[in-house]
Amino acid sequence: MTEREFFVQRSRRYEILAMLPQPVPEDEEIKIRLKWTSKWKFANFSVSTGIAPDGSDVFRSLGPTTGPQPILPDILPAPGGSLWSFKTTLGAPTPWIRSLSTVSSGDTSESWIDDGNGWQWSVANGEQAKNPAIALGRWSNYDEPPTQGMPGVKVNLFPAMAKDVALFPPEVRRVVTFLERFLPDFPLTEIEVYQGPSVLPLSARISGLRQASTHGLVGIRTVSSTSVTSGSSVRREQPYLAQTMIARQIAGQYWGQNLTAASDRDSWVLDALSDAYAFLYIRSAFGFDAYADIMSIVRESLEKPTEISSSASSSSNWNDRSARQRAHSLTASPSMTDIPSRIRSNYGVYVVAEMLRNRLGDPVFFSAIDRFAQERQGKRITTEQFQTILEEAAQEDLSDFFDYWVRGGLLPAIEATVSVTDDGLLQGCIVTDVPYGTFDVPVRVTDGDEPRIVEALVEVVNGEAYFEIPDRKQNAEVEIDPYGMVLAISRDVRTRGELPCVPPVAEVANP
Repeated sequence: MTEREFFVQRSRRYEILAMLPQPVPEDEEIKIRLKWTSKWKFANFSVSTGIAPDGSDVFRSLGPTTGPQPILPDILPAPGGSLWSFKTTLGAPTPWIRSLSTVSSGDTSESWIDDGNGWQWSVANGEQAKNPAIALGRWSNYDEPPTQGMPGVKVNLFPAMAKDVALFPPEVRRVVTFLERFLPDFPLTEIEVYQGPSVLPLSARISGLRQASTHGLVGIRTVSSTSVTSGSSVRREQPYLAQTMIARQIAGQYWGQNLTAASDRDSWVLDALSDAYAFLYIRSAFGFDAYADIMSIVRESLEKPTEISSSASSSSNWNDRSARQRAHSLTASPSMTDIPSRIRSNYGVYVVAEMLRNRLGDPVFFSAIDRFAQERQGKRITTEQFQTILEEAAQEDLSDFFDYWVRGGLLPAIEATVSVTDDGLLQGCIVTDVPYGTFDVPVRVTDGDEPRIVEALVEVVNGEAYFEIPDRKQNAEVEIDPYGMVLAISRDVRTRGELPCVPPVAEVANP
């Protein structure tokens, strides 16, 4: 954990105010030309403090590439980013000793090498694209053209991984085939896979190796570790890392490219759906146990979080903090929140993939998401639209769910107190430390030599709920949320004579 990047790349923001001499009529358009230059970091290095035999620092390469660089600005005010139709002409010199390649968003329409100076050129076009970008790197290349309705795939990997270039096109097309089972036809005819700079274990655990959706580009990154334990910790937290990275970014061509968020408070929908479909692809490719393992890790990261400091000068890079100190609101988290991006992303995907999907059932959930993708193509989406389309498919009011888990996001501590009367009536009281909002918690009761099982959803209102089940034995066992359908700091069950809540009084009609 003493390893850090030698060069720290910081994003730069340029604000340009264009004042027009007069308003532009609705039936006319104008063209604004913007000329700019920038310097991008190409060589990426890390420094490991004092690990050499003589106690000196050790420097290592993280990969010769610029990584993806956006080439078009966001026009203000444009919440959720700007959409562009573009044509990019990209030229780069051809080195004498080592290969130098380029990748570009959009579909490649032309490519050639200049006979005069040896420069390599390409022309790419795109429609309604968010964050179109280009990248340069010392890559080995492999290209498979479009076939049988599947997109063409271009692969660009560092020479050390060149032996694996042919493995990527089939994997990309497997993901596309899976997504098209649930969503509209894939919106692109070309995908470029490129290897970005390696990432350090500490950064990987903070960010979760999630990358922003870039039009037509799929980036993969390796974890560069100085010890076996640092690398294995990332693999434990993120199994099937390579497949998840690819699937998440391909799903992002639907969620984030074909659809965009109307505002920052709505962007969680697209992030959560990209992650959800990536994890569901893992379930399809590797089996339910693989998916269950991933979601168990995601759940533990939320209920028992270990946060990691990225400060190189910190005396300790590890910091245990209680999740109950935070509200993981998906619509109200400020841009400067101290909740790590990995935790916020994990919360969003768990709410969608586990809590919402299991509550509604697969047929209802997937049909609603397919309709959502169909109806909102090329448009901006809101949290309210997402909620409405799920409600219409399920014929159910989800206001309480969205208010508690999406807009609220405070994980409760759940405590159930139960007792069984002499005549076999099991009475239970559920109390949480969040004294507002409404949510459902699953309860399972098991008793008898030949176990009899009763399961039900109990509605907790403003931190309290009462339930009862007749014909139970004194040894009845009660479990709260046995399948992880809600997120909670704790789930405790106590048995004692007096309940902390009062059973509701039945209303009697006047004679």
